Amino acid sequence: MVWFLDPQPLGGLTPAGTGIQFVVAEKRPPNRPETDMAHCGKQHGPRTVGCRLKLYPKPEQAERFARWCANAAVLRDVLQRHDLAHVRATGKRMARRELMTVVYGYDRKYPADWPALTRNQIVRDHATAVRAFFANPRTAPPRLRHGRPVSVYVHNQVLKVAENRRYVRLSRAAHGWTRYRGRIPSGRILSGRMRRDGHGWMLSLSIEAPPLPASDAPRSKCGVWLSPVSTVLYDGQGVIKHPAAAEYRRQEAKLARLQRIGSRRSWRCTVCGELWPDRDRTAAFSARRRKAPCGHSVSDYVKTARMIRADAAVRQLHRRIRERRKNRIHNLTASIVRTYARINLQDLAVEEMARTKRAKEIRDAGMSEVRRQIEYKAEWNGRQVKVAHRSYPASIRCSACGWTVHAGPELADTSPVFRCAGCGLVMDRDVNAARNLYYDEKWTVPPRGRKPAPNGANGRGDP
Repeated sequence: MVWFLDPQPLGGLTPAGTGIQFVVAEKRPPNRPETDMAHCGKQHGPRTVGCRLKLYPKPEQAERFARWCANAAVLRDVLQRHDLAHVRATGKRMARRELMTVVYGYDRKYPADWPALTRNQIVRDHATAVRAFFANPRTAPPRLRHGRPVSVYVHNQVLKVAENRRYVRLSRAAHGWTRYRGRIPSGRILSGRMRRDGHGWMLSLSIEAPPLPASDAPRSKCGVWLSPVSTVLYDGQGVIKHPAAAEYRRQEAKLARLQRIGSRRSWRCTVCGELWPDRDRTAAFSARRRKAPCGHSVSDYVKTARMIRADAAVRQLHRRIRERRKNRIHNLTASIVRTYARINLQDLAVEEMARTKRAKEIRDAGMSEVRRQIEYKAEWNGRQVKVAHRSYPASIRCSACGWTVHAGPELADTSPVFRCAGCGLVMDRDVNAARNLYYDEKWTVPPRGRKPAPNGANGRGDP
């Protein structure tokens, strides 16, 4: 959806249903140089890209992959258990060679047929997580996951792709080639991770791809304002509004229904065969009761087939929401980077915003992910990204005269329409913020008590 704005002080854009009329014109703002092509001479370097492949292993190959994942999960829990005991005893984490001693003892006791590089990567991942916790204690400490499935690391020394691009080999062992489906980008394969999810066996590759060829952007710059409702672009010629990727809110009712179905399913005791509804089991865990109604331990209960199917339906819906959101964000950021040579953003306090009552809406919009993708794709394509400080009042500053809301009831106004007390401008609040990011590139915060600009002059200095 493209809306062209009249740059006059009374021009603007309003959301539908407000009943406010504006002057709309399809023309360029006055006193603006007409730039049709922006040349980007920045040199691009190698880039790291990823891809996911669907594997179709033979029965014996699938059995071997399952053993790899099970061994990786058990070894991860063993390392965490030893490291946690070491921290409680000495107050320090285990060194790398001490972790390797634990791994060698585990290998002698439970020999596995997986590659040694995969085993060593589990040690590196664990050491990285523990190091990050000690560097920043506010982060969550590594916790025992009790055999939950993990991804298996595949080194590029053993990972080979057939010339026909249909088969891949994941180990030097004699388990043969595995057929896959997907497209592998050209470049050097750095590493891979294999795991089993709802789609089956998946292989994620990290590839060092050649740099992108230098290209020119059709337009010079744009201001991008991110909000939980939409992503607004203003480039001096018009406004483009992209609705936010609210996939979770669209599927929230269906997800709640599937979760209610799962809560009515039961666990079965392996000793006496008695059924225990899942919601009663959850209530027992909340009350710290470790005994089931039949008198046996909760560890003696397993999920019934109906409960396994209900959990699989919930996971599948979550995965569909995640993939659709990712696809929408990738399409949006790729179109922005291809079109504009300079992109102006603002550093938003998304974590603080997510602690409000609009947390679901903010998390679902993926605002931080949009900025992250714009930044790395701009680096790939030689574009320039300028980020305004989070204290810059883009959403409460008039894009026509520069008047800024500092106090009073206007500061607490959460309506989607911005009303300027200096020049009378009435405009969609997100569009006004995008215009500020486009025109004002000094990123300066106006001093408190600033008076509106004189009549006939706006914040850009135009008469």
